[in-house]
Amino acid sequence: MCGFFGISDKDLIDWNRVDLEDVNERGEYQFPFIGKKVFLHQSVLPVTGRFPGPKVFEAGHKHFTFTGEIYNAPHKGYANDTEWLQEKIAKGDLNFDNVNGQYAISIYDKKEQTITLIRDPVGQVPLFYYNEDCLIFSNTIKSIAKVIDAKIDKAFIKRWHQLRHYTLNETHFKKIRLFPKGLVMTFNMRGKALRSNVIKPKRINNSNVKKLLKDMQHDYTSHRTTCGIVSGGVDSSVISALYRDSMDCHVTTVNEDKCWASTETRNYGFSTSLIEVKNDEKQWCEAAEEYINKSWMVPYTWSYVGYYIMGKELKPRVKVVATGEGADEIFGGYDVYKTDKLSKYSLRWNGRGLDHKYKQQIAKQVSKFNNVAQANKYLDQRSFLPCAAIGANLALGMSCIESRNPFLDHSIFYNDAFVEDIGKNRLVKIFKDVFGFDPPKKQGFSGYMNELYNYVNGTNIQNDPKDISLWKDACFKIIEKL
Repeated sequence: MCGFFGISDKDLIDWNRVDLEDVNERGEYQFPFIGKKVFLHQSVLPVTGRFPGPKVFEAGHKHFTFTGEIYNAPHKGYANDTEWLQEKIAKGDLNFDNVNGQYAISIYDKKEQTITLIRDPVGQVPLFYYNEDCLIFSNTIKSIAKVIDAKIDKAFIKRWHQLRHYTLNETHFKKIRLFPKGLVMTFNMRGKALRSNVIKPKRINNSNVKKLLKDMQHDYTSHRTTCGIVSGGVDSSVISALYRDSMDCHVTTVNEDKCWASTETRNYGFSTSLIEVKNDEKQWCEAAEEYINKSWMVPYTWSYVGYYIMGKELKPRVKVVATGEGADEIFGGYDVYKTDKLSKYSLRWNGRGLDHKYKQQIAKQVSKFNNVAQANKYLDQRSFLPCAAIGANLALGMSCIESRNPFLDHSIFYNDAFVEDIGKNRLVKIFKDVFGFDPPKKQGFSGYMNELYNYVNGTNIQNDPKDISLWKDACFKIIEKL
């Protein structure tokens, strides 16, 4: 996973505040591009083909930065996906409707004196930006916050308490926002938006999920050391099993005083390559505090902390981790999808629940189908999934590891065959086929969310584990101390 930082007018910033450590830690090669006004900085982690050198980011009269992967970039004639992207940008082709991948991109046009920002339509890769008299952008929030001396937005915690997980584009720093997913927008050098278009991926209909996953195996593994996750549950375990011959190792966590990932994972057939990451409440809380202090990022879900812990254990050997977010939302894994109730993620920003009429309107956006359960799935895919996916990206990237998620490939995410799915039956069948036994009822990585409040405040409050308000207060308190 690469990193980048850019500013449209370098004369408007205090260079004593510039700190690109969090951008550099995401790659093995680092280099700047300095123009008359513009400054761009790129770090590169080569995990797809060979790295041709910094000139690959020069595209005629344009210079671009890029982080992510283009999975359907042609292999023949190109050293890697960046070379293919270079050719596309040089041609002035900004149509990304058929580009299957996870990516954040910036393009500086030297002739036109414009900057174009692009973010993938699923929202797997973060792209933060500041737009006050000039444009500052990066896939890490800390690099921007430091250079503008950003102030904490006190209203952030109120917004977060109105949601289960934080799913908005406003961040915890004033004037720093998350660039909308699925958008291509061109700005002048003062940050004025000139034009934009929405990325509209083509929908397909193919119900053979096992074949779809196997067909993309080459794209989601790497010539660099690749690791699978074995939580004991269905999603990541299925990916690890199907891609077993492309994986160099597998990782699980074993909690010493709580257990979500059962030690039964030792019987899943990965014993020779299984890395067990052991932690307890104290270690998890220490890792949560360390993650926030190092990244300056609020963990929108507690999975960020789990990925941070795993990344620290896997570095420096591992460079790619295959993850499994999205299976519940795509294949209907949550129990609420079996009811007429509102999903806990699908709330408006002001805290009001979505009424039945509104949910029906949303459901009409899903091709050929129109009911409340499908509307819930659709909303969760579009709002919650990006906040979960960027967690894997950000936290693993801090250990110079790239996350790749086969379930968020366009052939699955934009597939009408799965719109009606409730109960995750397709994946359960694959699990039984590859392991020879039924999956456990509930397995996966969690954390010590409300315990973090006691850790930070020196208290001993016993709280309903379903109420995660204390977790949010604890995270925000750590951020406020920065």
